[in-house]
Amino acid sequence: EAEFNMLKDPATGQIPKGIRAKELNKAIATPTFPMSQVELGKALPAITITSKGPNNYGGRTRALAFDVRNSNIVVAGGVSGGIFRSTDGGGDWTRVTPAGVFHNLTTVAQDTRAGNQDTWYAGTGEQAGNSASATGGDYYGHGILKSTNNGASWTVLSSTVNGNSLNEFDSDFDYISKILVNPNNGDVLVLSGEVVLRSANGGQSWSPVLGNQTDQGLLGDIIHNASSNTFYAAIHGTDTNGGIHSSTDGINWTQIRTAAQLNAGGVGRIVLSNLGATPGIATFYQLNAPTTCGNGQQNEAGLQTLISGSWTNHTDMVGSCNTGGAPTKALSLQDGYNMCIISKPNDANLLYFGGVEIYRYNLSTQVYDFIGGSQAGANGINLHVDNHILAFDPNDNKIMWSGNDGGLRSTDVTGTIKTNAGADNGYTWSSKNNNYVTYQYYSADINPQNGSSFV
Repeated sequence: EAEFNMLKDPATGQIPKGIRAKELNKAIATPTFPMSQVELGKALPAITITSKGPNNYGGRTRALAFDVRNSNIVVAGGVSGGIFRSTDGGGDWTRVTPAGVFHNLTTVAQDTRAGNQDTWYAGTGEQAGNSASATGGDYYGHGILKSTNNGASWTVLSSTVNGNSLNEFDSDFDYISKILVNPNNGDVLVLSGEVVLRSANGGQSWSPVLGNQTDQGLLGDIIHNASSNTFYAAIHGTDTNGGIHSSTDGINWTQIRTAAQLNAGGVGRIVLSNLGATPGIATFYQLNAPTTCGNGQQNEAGLQTLISGSWTNHTDMVGSCNTGGAPTKALSLQDGYNMCIISKPNDANLLYFGGVEIYRYNLSTQVYDFIGGSQAGANGINLHVDNHILAFDPNDNKIMWSGNDGGLRSTDVTGTIKTNAGADNGYTWSSKNNNYVTYQYYSADINPQNGSSFV
């Protein structure tokens, strides 16, 4: 959406007709200087490449996790930037992806068992691609990486790179939505497309425990509820197993909510969250077609909770179904491209969720608030649009981080929600992007004028 707004003709609100063809013709007409056969036969000279940033602005981030022992240690990463690690709570970052592998990250998880917490797993591959509004440009992954020194260095698990091609899907580990480590025994659960895979030996071998792979590009979710010691998996609603499944061991699964039970008109992507420290869970899901609310408006997202074995539908209380006030309260998911949900760790009534923008909903009072997502914020204190993951600091349940198309930002959720500050409405957000070099580059050029350093 942000890219579209930058490219559209302000007079018509549309992308100029034929602009892509003009772009290609311009590229074709650009002079080229091919190397001679003699030059091709020479060894390439040694070169030094120095990063020129931007080092204060991040790119699309789907993976974010804190060390449960020390929240100053954070592991995060960009779909086109790789794995980054911070040891000072996001004040500065170091890229730790090993040389010679894909600089690509979509999910990361720590083994939280005492004595095993230096072990982490990171998954690669994103089917959604470069743009929320265009097809193609997938980021093929190439397996799972593992760290045994608390994220300082990583190696690729050989069992997950059994495919032969780097530019087409030929492995279940080319697109990985979510990794979860069983806190009881260390089993690794991986959601790839429509299949949950399990490793009981630290990633040496894998076996499917849920689903059948027919569309590897679908996104899903897995969580573990510590209060009930129950696993929940969300399979994309268009799959035959679409809906929500539960398990007490991560091996044997039972479907507890079908796609049709979530919405009679069908659903797409589904994400999950625990409700604080209780046995309850919440699910936030994409509607295949907008549904009409009780107020006559239309929603493209749904929200339900499971508490004490009973499902409650809150869809008519969020998004466009909840009118009144400013700014807009519409939930935009861009066809499931950006979706996230989380509950406040010490308050099961407070849910934070969204896509392009982020909202807060109180299950008890039924109050629904905009809390961030306008990158045009006049003072640069608002949240970037297109949000993919939310995470709370495990040592401070007031501090929530967001991974989005602008990198990483954090906020104090006990702060004031501004409602009359224009583009700066919502919470005040702080950037966590210093040296988090994950920006996605579409093109680059330099000023041909002699002596100019303008890029």
